[in-house]
Amino acid sequence: MATSAFKIREACKADIPALIQISINANRGRPLINALFPPHLKAGPGDPEESFFQESWYETGLQRENQHYPVVVNDKDEVLGYACWQSAPGPLEPEKTREERKAECPPTMDFDVWEFLRNAIKALQEHVKAVLGEDEFKRAWYLDVLAVDPAHQRKGIARMLMQWGEERAAREHKSIHLVSSPTGAKLYRALGYEQVGEMDLVGQPEAVFIKRPAQES
Repeated sequence: MATSAFKIREACKADIPALIQISINANRGRPLINALFPPHLKAGPGDPEESFFQESWYETGLQRENQHYPVVVNDKDEVLGYACWQSAPGPLEPEKTREERKAECPPTMDFDVWEFLRNAIKALQEHVKAVLGEDEFKRAWYLDVLAVDPAHQRKGIARMLMQWGEERAAREHKSIHLVSSPTGAKLYRALGYEQVGEMDLVGQPEAVFIKRPAQES
């Protein structure tokens, strides 16, 4: 199916179940996800607790002015892929204790892995800040999530979602940064992103990419 058959719009609360299912389907089997939600902690078949954990995350994100959720839909308005773009740093939240953070995680999640990832992402963000400079980092757009239903991959949906954010960042003359698995790295390189770092996250290399705004003539 050609991308002309698809439309792009912003997500609403009613789309949250579709976003969660696409996220689960698109990431199933990744070493990082297997480490975060190991089989020995699962209570039974399905992903009910993982879904509940993500539902709260999306509900909060959709209410924030700095987070944007474009979705690509077909002619039946079914969501086939989505992105989470962050146009400015999120609001500062009170630092929680380890026990408070653990209480917020579902029992099917390996909390030690979650803490490792949390600290690793902070380290990657500090690296990007060093590359871009603190002022540019604070202004930059950040691609937090890009996920396409496996049944609809290789149809141009990811490029549509990238274009949505890139056009807005370009209008504001801002840089973009993101962290990518090996699966997505090929797309970002094709779109002109520069790899500026890499870190092993639970057996899976994650690459850091940036794209600076075009120089004005």
